[in-house]
Amino acid sequence: MVTLNDIAKKANVSRGTVDRALNNRGGISAKTKLKILKIADELGYKTNNIGKALALQKRLNFGVVIPQDFTPSDNMFMVGALEGIKKAARTYSESGINVEIKHLNDPKVDEIEEGIRYFIDKKVMGIVVLPIFVDKIDLSGIISAINEAVEKNIYVVTIYNDIDNSKRNVFVGTDFNKVGRVGAEFLCKLIGEKGKIAVFSGFESNPMHTVKVLSFAKKVSESFPDVNLTGIYYNNYDEEKAYNTCLKILRSNPDIRGIAVSCGGIAGIIKALKEENCSRKIKVLIFDITAKALEMLKNEDIDAIIGTNIYEQGYNSVNVLYDLFLNRIHDRQKIYSKIDIILKECL
Repeated sequence: MVTLNDIAKKANVSRGTVDRALNNRGGISAKTKLKILKIADELGYKTNNIGKALALQKRLNFGVVIPQDFTPSDNMFMVGALEGIKKAARTYSESGINVEIKHLNDPKVDEIEEGIRYFIDKKVMGIVVLPIFVDKIDLSGIISAINEAVEKNIYVVTIYNDIDNSKRNVFVGTDFNKVGRVGAEFLCKLIGEKGKIAVFSGFESNPMHTVKVLSFAKKVSESFPDVNLTGIYYNNYDEEKAYNTCLKILRSNPDIRGIAVSCGGIAGIIKALKEENCSRKIKVLIFDITAKALEMLKNEDIDAIIGTNIYEQGYNSVNVLYDLFLNRIHDRQKIYSKIDIILKECL
């Protein structure tokens, strides 16, 4: 026979809290009440109050805040994340969970904050936040919104870009330090662990852009004494700037053997390589899986792509919310996706 103590132990609450939930006495949060009711039902606790209470409960609601300013042809990252989230939504719908996706017209701080507060007002049980930052910005508004959600017993999971100085519960995404180190090792070995290489990135003021290339540079310095990194070059996602910078590097370093592109400017870099007739002589590694990168790999304009499984990140973000709700995992975790290396033969 199932007792109140059995339910309390599994729910990690007191016997009194279980009693309040089962008898609809109030004094506990809706999240705790619903969890207790579900556990009691799963354990087979017999009381008419459970069935009635569960029947009166609204569907378990999760919210997702995600930008939509990227087109499918240009950014497989955003498409992959969204596909993973939608797949999870379909899967969990059978368990009575509704996932509402709020698309942002612009990934600005105020819109991300507004999206979070939209779901706070709707009193959802959990929120997935996918913040995209193109430059160093003031995150105080987003942090305030995340903290308010958590303080109101709403779980918050960040994806891809972490905001670890907030009270968010779990981060699901990429270990950018590790990606940088893996990329450095792969490119250095690709050129025979000897010669000059260069690395390009987007915005120097964006921590998410710099962390990969700085860990890349550190790995080269520590592990490959015969490889000379000519420099880290930021192009601010400007193809023309990337093109001109690459031309200058190629002409001043005719013996360069490898180029890594962390983000942005790849079309300009490939254009410069072709104009200097050295596209097949220099090994090119790109970070992040995009439609353009895959096309370049197929055409042998580049040699390899390193990226993370963003579909997996999207799916897992919703899965983590569910696990948090059921108390299956502890908060303040960082859950990293595996790193994929793609060659032409993989296509």
